[in-house]
Formats: sequence, structure tokens, C-alpha cells
Amino acid sequence: GGIRNVEDAAQLFEAGADKVLINSAAYSSPRLITEISEHYGRQAIIVGIDVRKEDGEYVLYSNCGRNKETVSLEDHISRVVSAGAGEILLQRIEFDGVMQGYDLDLLQRAVQLSPVPLIAAAGAGHFLHLKEAFDAGVDGAACGSLFNFGDNNPLRAKAFLKNYGIPLKRV
Repeated sequence: GGIRNVEDAAQLFEAGADKVLINSAAYSSPRLITEISEHYGRQAIIVGIDVRKEDGEYVLYSNCGRNKETVSLEDHISRVVSAGAGEILLQRIEFDGVMQGYDLDLLQRAVQLSPVPLIAAAGAGHFLHLKEAFDAGVDGAACGSLFNFGDNNPLRAKAFLKNYGIPLKRV
């Protein structure tokens, strides 16, 4: 967090990072996405989008969920992709850490909007949640609590997904 300029990103790349993620700066400085993308390649920049559902609508937030943004999900995805984002990490804030599954409606909607790979975040409590996210069309799934608060590991998750024919990246 806290990437505010190309120099901040450069420090992370020099330390060995393959990719950086920006969230709040994508609203205030979309040019930063372009600068990082032009210097390090589109594949090196991920834009994080934090969402809450309010009165039946998806509302975007920045600054660790403290600042409500006025742009729509559709417009923000279009804007960051046009600026050079290579991937999007989408998180439903109130699902983070509760391990009750991803917001599949949100994921399906975003998949339709995003021409770049989409990573689901916030919600995985068991391996079936991962399968559901991939069935919704995402390209990747982030899961922390799944591994931190249970007897699970990435090898088991990969085996589970492979059994359902979900293509996996070899690492």
C-alpha cells in the first residue's frame, strides 16, 4: 500500500516485486497507472477496487474503505484499463475475513466489464468458494483467511480445482 508515485513502485520492483497494486491513487492520480505501465509494462500494474453494497448498489471506496468515491464500477474499470492497468483485484469490503464466499453477482458483473484479468478477493472460506469464483469467470482468486484459519494449504486448493478442470498456472 501507499504507492503514490513511480519512485515508490520502483523501490518495490528493485526489491524483487513482479507486480505492484494501487488502489487509492487510481482515483486521484490515474496518470500514475500509465506511468508505471509505460515504464514496467502493463502486466506489472494491478489496480485494487474496494466495493461495498449500499442500498442495493455497489459503491467504490478508497483509503482502506474510509473514503466513498463518486465514480461507478463500470466507469472506474474503464478508466483504469484505459490508463494501463494489467489486472484488477476486486474486493467486497464487508466480505473480507468472514469466509462466507465471494460476492458472485459482483464478480460476474465485473467479469463482463473487464477486458483484463480479474482477481476475486474477500470471502473464501473453503475450496468450493474458489470454484464458484472461477465458475463466475474470474482469472484468479485471492484467499488469506482460507489458509490462515483452517487446515488448508495451496497444494490442496490446487488439487481441488484441478479435479474440476479449472486451469491452473504452473509456478
